[in-house]
Amino acid sequence: FGMKALKNLRLEDIQFSKKYVSSFKGPQFGIQGIRKLTQVKERPLIATVPKPKVGMTTKEFANVAYRLWTGGVDFVKTDENMTSQPFVNFYKTTREVLKMRDKAEKETGERKFFLANVTAETNEMVKRAHFVKKCGGEFIMVDFLTAGFSGFQTLRNECQKLKLAIHLHRALHGSMTRNPKHGISMLTLAKLARLIGGDTLHIGTVIGKLVGKREDVINLKDSLNR
Repeated sequence: FGMKALKNLRLEDIQFSKKYVSSFKGPQFGIQGIRKLTQVKERPLIATVPKPKVGMTTKEFANVAYRLWTGGVDFVKTDENMTSQPFVNFYKTTREVLKMRDKAEKETGERKFFLANVTAETNEMVKRAHFVKKCGGEFIMVDFLTAGFSGFQTLRNECQKLKLAIHLHRALHGSMTRNPKHGISMLTLAKLARLIGGDTLHIGTVIGKLVGKREDVINLKDSLNR
C-alpha cells in the first residue's frame, strides 16, 4: 500500500490453511453457542442500540433498555463511540442497565442481553470485561479495529476465562473498505476478526444510512456462517 509505483491496491479476500486456523482460538461460542445462550432456536435474534450520545443519562439509558427488552428485543447494545463519558460512565451505566436486564428477564421469562462496549486501552478493556462479569453480564462488545487486532486478541483470551461472548463492531472500517479501488474489503477484515474469536459481527444492512451493497452483506453473512 505504501509503494510509489502503485496508484491503487485493494485486498479483496483472504484464505487460511487449516494449520494456520488451528493456531487461533476462533469464536468461543459461535452461532450455535449464541443460540443456546439465548434459548432461541429458530427465529431471528433482535438487537437495537439506544443513542446516549444524543444526551441520555445513565438512568434514561437504562429505562430505555428496559422498555426495549420488555417489548421483545433480545439484545440492547451501547453505541460504538460510547465508551465512558461523564454523563454515561461505563461502570455506573453497566451496573444500572444490567439491573434492568434482570428485571426484564423476570417479567418476560425470556433471556435478555446487554452488549457493553468495553473498547479502551487494552488493560482497561480487560478491567471492564471483568466488571461486566461481576455484574452478571454474559456479553461484551468491542470496536475491534480501533482496539487493534493485538488488543482484541488479548481481550478474546480474557473472555475465554470469564466465559463472556464477544460482539464485534466494525467502527473505522469505512476508511479502509469504502473505496472500490483501494484499501481492504470488509470480507477480509471479517475473516480476520472471526479467526481471532468474535462470536457475532456487525455486517451492515442493505438499507439505511450506511453504505452497503446487497451482495456484499449477503457474502459476509454466508462467509461467516460456515
